[in-house]
Amino acid sequence: MLGRRDVLKRIEAEVQDLETRHAGVLRRLETAVDEAEQAIAAQRHLLTAERVDAAAARKAADACRLATDRRAALEDAGRSLHAELDHARARLAAERDRRFRESAASEVEARAQRIEAAAARLDDAAEAFDEAREALVTVCSQDAERNLLGHGPEYALVAAAARRAGVLPRDPLNGKSVAGEIGMDARTVAGRIAGEMRTRARAIREGAAAVVTTQAVDPVPSLGVAWKTVRIVLARAAYYRPTNGRAIKVSAGGCDLPEPIAARALKLGVGFEPTSAQAQQIVGILAAHPSARIQTDGVGGFRGDFSAGSRHPKEVQPALLPADLGDLPDVDADGVFARAAE
Repeated sequence: MLGRRDVLKRIEAEVQDLETRHAGVLRRLETAVDEAEQAIAAQRHLLTAERVDAAAARKAADACRLATDRRAALEDAGRSLHAELDHARARLAAERDRRFRESAASEVEARAQRIEAAAARLDDAAEAFDEAREALVTVCSQDAERNLLGHGPEYALVAAAARRAGVLPRDPLNGKSVAGEIGMDARTVAGRIAGEMRTRARAIREGAAAVVTTQAVDPVPSLGVAWKTVRIVLARAAYYRPTNGRAIKVSAGGCDLPEPIAARALKLGVGFEPTSAQAQQIVGILAAHPSARIQTDGVGGFRGDFSAGSRHPKEVQPALLPADLGDLPDVDADGVFARAAE
């Protein structure tokens, strides 16, 4: 006897047994039908003869009754087995359907589990990527040279790493396939930037290039909720204080500032939108003379003061003090997030 644990095999065996029994009954029923028809024919022949033998008639009647009773019994047995067979076949189909659905559902669950595992690995990689990105931004803020608008190489490096990671499209631009041009990985971009810096270092060492000091840019401190940064152009050096109270200094020229600080710089007339005429004047002056001081020209514009290197003290104009852009507001000063957390 098959074990209870394998329901499918048990039902299959039951169906096979019923099919065998039903087929046997049908064969016997076929014989019983023939015998009943023969008995009925024999009785009819005796009853229609000229002289009826009473004993023979009784014998024929008994044989006819026996044959018809046997036929009826086999017909009933066939109907009963057919019903049982239909029920067993239905249970077999239901069990096979249940097993098929169970297999399909298990496969869906397995695929879902593989997706979750892959997503977890992606999250781990994303955390590592974010840590590496923060380290890169910190290094670039201290060591990298920046253009007149305050842009450093960290944006290009992070974008190249994102292309390497598949976060940004990897397809070459305009059919080009030179990795250096489109920055397909951070090492390539960093190698190009470092190569340019080493070339300039050799020129400085040989006296073929001027020494221009690069002011390290303090990264904006981490806040509970990060402020949106806005790009503006400063007419002079400035500073502001984040929530930790440590002053952050910014040089004249292009820079990214937290939105409230940038708004205050615009209001004080120290900062200007990058597309404004004043910003274009400031950028032009610093492009020609990176060490020049920015002075107002008295008519709403700016001019460059190049007297810092003069040998005559009377010609030197006093440097403007860095502008105080105030304190960076507490993003949860009104307790909005604290109340939401409750």
